[in-house]
Amino acid sequence: VDNSRDRVIDNPTVNNY
Repeated sequence: VDNSRDRVIDNPTVNNY
């Protein structure tokens, strides 16, 4: 997940990343 920060909205599970 390169854009985990942006993905956070899509994947709340990767909120830690």
